[in-house]
Amino acid sequence: MPNSKDIGNLNNKKFGIELDPKNELRLEEDSVKGQQAYHKGKKIPYLDYMGEVGSRIDKVKKGKGLGDIGMFSGFGEGTLKKPYKEID
Repeated sequence: MPNSKDIGNLNNKKFGIELDPKNELRLEEDSVKGQQAYHKGKKIPYLDYMGEVGSRIDKVKKGKGLGDIGMFSGFGEGTLKKPYKEID
């Protein structure tokens, strides 16, 4: 793995997009097996790789961070979404 090229680089400095700032995901071309995916150095199924990439794209689109810890916006007017409509 050290001499192989990451063909799935998820960080685009030109457009300011970073989907993998910690370089945890890696996609490599294998002439025999096709594309091989890795997460934190361990081989994973290609579909799991694509699922993780899709999840990160959705988080960035929604303005959420890529960290493991969620962000708390606090309480106050307009911060809580109600699953029902209030009747005045």
